[in-house]
Amino acid sequence: MMQNRKWILTSLVMTFFGIPILAQFLAAVIAMLGVGLAGIIEVCNIFITPTIYLLLN
Repeated sequence: MMQNRKWILTSLVMTFFGIPILAQFLAAVIAMLGVGLAGIIEVCNIFITPTIYLLLN
């Protein structure tokens, strides 16, 4: 009985602390992906804009 109670307590603690850590980790990953995408788009803009400009003139 005591072992079972300890297990329940452990899972509650893990859930309580695990979810924010996971959420933070996911947020960090999403932020990194977002920054990466923004960077790629920015680089594309830097290269594409002059190309279009040169093609049109």
